Amino acid sequence: MVSRVKLQKRMRGAVGPALAALALLAIVGYAIAGPTGVFAWGDYRQAVASKSLELSNLREQEAELRNRVRLLDHRRADPDMVDELVRKELGVTHPDEIVIPMTPESALPR
Repeated sequence: MVSRVKLQKRMRGAVGPALAALALLAIVGYAIAGPTGVFAWGDYRQAVASKSLELSNLREQEAELRNRVRLLDHRRADPDMVDELVRKELGVTHPDEIVIPMTPESALPR
């Protein structure tokens, strides 16, 4: 009987540290395998590389659009650019003209 009481006291005394150890293991496991853990770093690097490529493409498009805006400035509009846009948007050509579609310079292979 005496050994049973001692065993119960030891068990009660070990519950707290056991729960603390389980909580610590859960925190460490989450830090390693969680959505923001060590294993997720590779995914983040890949996502950053993908977004960097997308950003560089968007910056190129922005530069092209800025150039078009500059060419269409009402104070110093480029006549060729204005003529091209009017013909493209309105579909206006003379009967004796031949339309040859061309790719923009940025789309040409280098």
